[in-house]
Amino acid sequence: MKNQPQAGNGIICFGEVLWDQLPSGPVPGGAPMNVAYHLRQLGRDARMASRTGRDERGEKLTGFLREKGLWSPLMQEDEKLPTCLVEVWQDSAGDTRYRIPEPVSWDAIRLTPALQSAAGKAAAVVYGTLANRDAHSRNALLGALSSAPEALKIMDVNIREPHYDTATMMPLFRMADMLKLNAEEYARIAGDLGLPPSPETGLEALAAALDCKAICLTLGAAGALFWQEGRFFRQPGAPVDVADTIGAGDAFLAGFIHGYLLGIDPAAALQAGILLGGYVAGKAGACPPYETFLWPALRKVLQQ
Repeated sequence: MKNQPQAGNGIICFGEVLWDQLPSGPVPGGAPMNVAYHLRQLGRDARMASRTGRDERGEKLTGFLREKGLWSPLMQEDEKLPTCLVEVWQDSAGDTRYRIPEPVSWDAIRLTPALQSAAGKAAAVVYGTLANRDAHSRNALLGALSSAPEALKIMDVNIREPHYDTATMMPLFRMADMLKLNAEEYARIAGDLGLPPSPETGLEALAAALDCKAICLTLGAAGALFWQEGRFFRQPGAPVDVADTIGAGDAFLAGFIHGYLLGIDPAAALQAGILLGGYVAGKAGACPPYETFLWPALRKVLQQ
């Protein structure tokens, strides 16, 4: 597993790009797109590989991706399937809920020569579970990962019922060098695989079951835990005045990946992820602009 990319090689974020329909109106979203946005803000060459519809929502989403530097020739357009619009709301407990239609354009991502070539040159490929609910996109990703033997392959477990099945995702789990998941997602997968119910005692068993070399586990306000080849690293959480939790986990992952690829101590990389995830949780939406005060705090963590 590589944890130091070659100079000039980018990061491919594969999966869904969509509109989140919030009470205040539609905003661009999708976990891999959020990760790519934050990696870009941190100075990484992150590129989206996804598929929009040939419709007004697709045109506007493409405009957003171009504006943020996230559009690339890895983006595709579907003539029949629509660009995704997800209904988002908060339940009585304050948890964010999603209603995701299907099929939509990112269910039909294809393994193009451009995607295959880019994967072969990438420093890292980040992918999740949601966009792989359909065999078309899943097979495209499996082909891209097979073309990227030198890339760090990071799987972001992002369970959105009823669009998840552990058995279906097993080939993608087994191709990952690193998993990122939260405690609830660990509980779901552990139950499916017959592993210990406690994530803090079951990470090694999960790694063995999935043939994975590293696992990053987020614990909400309690912080995050990282296991790599028998070693544990932990960072506590930090107080946050939460505006909403949309995209906070994606920001955490981007901050952690950035620090990890810099080769800093994994505990410091966790701290970078917690700092960035907390910042986003304190703002409305998944992709807020970065304020001036954020940079000194990030630099201090990343120089460890």
